[in-house]
Amino acid sequence: MEAYSFYSKYVWENGEWKSRLFHVEDGKFTRSIRTKSMEMRLNVDSFWLGPGKVYVDSEEPVYYQLDYQNTVKKFMYRGCTLLLCQLPVINTSNYRKDFFHYIDHLKNMPIDHMIVPIIPAPILKDEHIRFFGRQKVPFLLIETSSQEDLLNIKWEWIQQAQSFSRMPLMYKKSSFLQEEINVSELWHELCKNYNIPSLHQEIGQSPLSTQTLRLSGISPFHGEFVENGSADYNLFDLSSIQSVDESLLFRYDKAIPVVTVANGNVIKANHLVLDQQQNGKYQKVSIPQHFVYEDL
Repeated sequence: MEAYSFYSKYVWENGEWKSRLFHVEDGKFTRSIRTKSMEMRLNVDSFWLGPGKVYVDSEEPVYYQLDYQNTVKKFMYRGCTLLLCQLPVINTSNYRKDFFHYIDHLKNMPIDHMIVPIIPAPILKDEHIRFFGRQKVPFLLIETSSQEDLLNIKWEWIQQAQSFSRMPLMYKKSSFLQEEINVSELWHELCKNYNIPSLHQEIGQSPLSTQTLRLSGISPFHGEFVENGSADYNLFDLSSIQSVDESLLFRYDKAIPVVTVANGNVIKANHLVLDQQQNGKYQKVSIPQHFVYEDL
């Protein structure tokens, strides 16, 4: 794979503008290029730069699509370089088989992907936590429709099962939510009382935050500009920003890139998604909360 480098004065990173020099080799960000004779220099002066976006398919779950390629293209158009696909768990008997079958089902996805199990609170068991923790999924979503759903979980068992992998958990409001309740308050109280690793971002239609990427173990390999991380980034039309000084008013998650690069390869150019030319891979997470690393 070719090696190249580029410099940008306008890099949107962790909520602020920075200037950065980037090196890419073998599909990863590197501190320097080893094969100097093969290095190319790219000019990105007409763009501003942001990391590849990581989405959960909350808006349009891949699991329920007859042709998921079109759904994935919609995420790629928005600058997604890693897609987290929800897997509904509806019983306590076939979920292992369903998990591996779903991995196989996603093998033709054009971008890298992970699986996020979503389990209704009434059927959540400690065996779910142990199994999915061993499989190194980024986190597990617990679907709840009432306060009782959360209060009736055997949290002592969940705590014990979670102690090995430390896989984060997060609630997700069911579409059949029975009442207007403050799920967030109850959830954080339970997690605090039982020392349950949890995410702080409610999962929805926005890209995952840097904090969520780090807590789940998706970072340092995806979603940030980190040495040895996947060379995923988005290039945006610089003229579309009225003033790069107005960082507090900037909304990166809403911006649509002109060019998207994943693993060092272009997957979108001039707003055209190049899904037929790519081959994404199923990914497992690193160690959850493994966010102590050096910047590039």
